[in-house]
Amino acid sequence: LKHPDLPTASNRTDTRRAMGNVCGREERAAATLGAAPAATSILFYVDGDRYELPNVHPHVTVQDFLHQVGLTGTKVSCAQGGCGACTVTIARYQNGAVVEKAMNACLRPLLLCDGASITTVAGIGSSRKPHPVQERITTMHGSQCGFCTPGQVMSMYSLLRENKSPSVEEVEACLEGNICRCTGYRGIHAAFHTFAGKNAVTDVPGYENKKFAAYTGEGEPIFPEELKAYAMKGLMIDDPKSKTQWHRVTSLQGWAALCDKMSPAKPRVVVGSTSVGVFGHKAGSVTNVDVSAISGFNDVSVEGGAMHFGGAVPLDEVIRKLTTGNPAQ
Repeated sequence: LKHPDLPTASNRTDTRRAMGNVCGREERAAATLGAAPAATSILFYVDGDRYELPNVHPHVTVQDFLHQVGLTGTKVSCAQGGCGACTVTIARYQNGAVVEKAMNACLRPLLLCDGASITTVAGIGSSRKPHPVQERITTMHGSQCGFCTPGQVMSMYSLLRENKSPSVEEVEACLEGNICRCTGYRGIHAAFHTFAGKNAVTDVPGYENKKFAAYTGEGEPIFPEELKAYAMKGLMIDDPKSKTQWHRVTSLQGWAALCDKMSPAKPRVVVGSTSVGVFGHKAGSVTNVDVSAISGFNDVSVEGGAMHFGGAVPLDEVIRKLTTGNPAQ
């Protein structure tokens, strides 16, 4: 979707603050089911630039927005989260720490990035000063046509932001969502295995013992201070033309009230949009309800020898916690 009022590469302001009116209404002071008036705008950062947008259409994805503002290094191939070409890194401040993860930009609605900082392949390095991930995949001939390369780079970058000393198995696992049709993966693995301390990574003469400077993570993007204190409020976006709405509820009571109001119809529940984003997220009249801001939904706890997972905890976090194990066992 190309909306004329979204900021573009040519009209971004020097203050890094872009405003748009996507839904066709300048303001909608909506009260959320008896609660305090819901917000109608979102705040996020992309490669260090600040954006504050009102009334973003629920169908606009991160990928749509990135291309609209000229960040076309992030590619689109399948547009269903299956190839990884659109991978970017999303960072949030949670429980006193910055948490960074790889994300499919083609599936994630921009409204789900409220309070987040997004890093694209253009934000970590350039041809004049490449990031170590970019340098190594180039040196080891891990790119042929190059269309999938930004996604490969950002998947590896995201892993390094979580773990600066990954194992070979972790390196290969982080690339499982990235598809390449040209290189046969040997050059890609050759480049990224070096971050796991493996030098003899390929049997191609001349490339088996390449040496690179140790990766330290110095000089990389810093999470915006403003977002560390950002409070997630209720959000309500209404596009009367497409009869599409977006609600972010902050309590179970608010969610129940919304379901009550819509009955017998049911709202579409959204957390990460990795499922509903594949199947018709841009089609038809839809009422979306984002439950990720409900207290406790993102928490993991251990009580009485049992592990409790909130309904919005990502599957990779569930796997990580289960792998770490229950201290009571």
